[in-house]
Amino acid sequence: MNHFDLLHTPLAGRNLIEASAGTGKTFTIAGIYLRLLLERQLAVGEILVVTFTEAATKELRERIRERIREAEDAFAVGTSSDRLLDHLLQGSIDHAAARRLLTTALRSFDEAAIYTIHGFCQRMLLENPFESGSLYDTELVTDQGGLLREIAADYWRINCYGAPGEAVRAALAAGLGPDALLKIAGRRGGSPFVEVIPRAALPALPKEGKCDPALLADWLLALRRGFFDYLAAELPRRKRRANVRFFEDLLLDLHSALAREGSPLPRLIRDRYRAALIDEFQDTDPLQFRIFDAVYPAGDETPFFLIGDPKQAIYSFRGADIFAYLDAAAGTEERHTLGENWRSEPALVRAVNALFASRGNPFYFDDIRFAEVEPAGREGDILTLDGEPDTAPFRLWFAGRKEVGKPINKGDAWEMLPQAVAGEIARLLHDGADGRLKIGKRGIVPGDIAVLVRAHRQARLVQRALRQRGIPSVLCSAGNLFDSDEAAEILCFLRAVAEPANERLLRSALVTDMVGV
Repeated sequence: MNHFDLLHTPLAGRNLIEASAGTGKTFTIAGIYLRLLLERQLAVGEILVVTFTEAATKELRERIRERIREAEDAFAVGTSSDRLLDHLLQGSIDHAAARRLLTTALRSFDEAAIYTIHGFCQRMLLENPFESGSLYDTELVTDQGGLLREIAADYWRINCYGAPGEAVRAALAAGLGPDALLKIAGRRGGSPFVEVIPRAALPALPKEGKCDPALLADWLLALRRGFFDYLAAELPRRKRRANVRFFEDLLLDLHSALAREGSPLPRLIRDRYRAALIDEFQDTDPLQFRIFDAVYPAGDETPFFLIGDPKQAIYSFRGADIFAYLDAAAGTEERHTLGENWRSEPALVRAVNALFASRGNPFYFDDIRFAEVEPAGREGDILTLDGEPDTAPFRLWFAGRKEVGKPINKGDAWEMLPQAVAGEIARLLHDGADGRLKIGKRGIVPGDIAVLVRAHRQARLVQRALRQRGIPSVLCSAGNLFDSDEAAEILCFLRAVAEPANERLLRSALVTDMVGV
């Protein structure tokens, strides 16, 4: 695998760029985009950029636009200290013409095709209704829970209302019911590539008398299995009847249209977007990959760049699929890696390299290797203790045990670890206040420190431990706002406002932190 050369890598064919955290992934995407504008002379509407979240889409749009503006300035003055811009200047015969291309790109940047995966699929379906077989004016719904519950209730009614009482009691005893069937079906994840086995038809049960325990067991199995087929047939039919789509339907419908034999849609999309960059590709799944693989097949010369971190493809809870990534990598002509870390201190980069190198292949699969990165040569303030650089930028703590020879249990850990973390932060801030621990020339402050946890409850425990020591903190979470303590207090207060004569509600509102009585 080669280090990616932003200046000279040919803008053709399928390229996979493996980018570890801090190695300049967004900078690289913006650089490729800039080269496509100048070297391929593509318009902003002809370059497809796809990522997987709205926040990432916004960031990419801003960074790419800023990069184009920097290039326009460079071509205006004819020189630049930026390595890529200087290379583009040296390779351009007509600076005035190149600047006009960049000016046009900036003026028309509202037409830039930078989308989330769902946004891209929705646009292709809406703009190609005949080729995709899509309905007009389909409403996009954010929650299909009501429709799913309706289908589950209908399936239960059809198969259980006329069944022998013994069978229904057995189903209920086994924890079955409409809600349980939906949970079972949800394990499939909506993927069209997952086969559910075994296939089993509902056996006939006697209307009178006792059921045989073995046909009964078969009936329960077939009841579970049959719901998958019923759901697969009914959900699309009812959505078409109501003329609605859910988010996953955008991907399913576009994939179906692209996979249809003789479909002109792949060529139409490829002709419209003459280059494509797929960001955060490690978060893809088989369906998403097959969509792009149909439009930009292996062997095609259209510039097609897949950018991501394969080490993150192991995180299935984020929707990633490690095997989808491996399939994409196997079918890629050119594989590159970004080899310089621009985010972390050099000593920390070396420490992480040493940690992973000591474990052979920590990611199990031979196709996912840990590629060491080098610290980028850049100036920056470093952490010093009593005027000397920190000699141990990466440290592992081992929690003590209450009883020798016995593992620490979760309850003890949740009590001990937040206190230990808060105590260490207090020590660091004390050294910073005394002028011993500095970043550059200033002592460290609370805003220099971040604590990462796995669960929202753990974050709250750490924040409480910090508060007990008088250390201010801000809790950042992707959790639901309505699950917060503040939301619960507001609800308590509003209940008292709604029923002021209810003494119990009034007292509850008065003792909240918000009111403080």
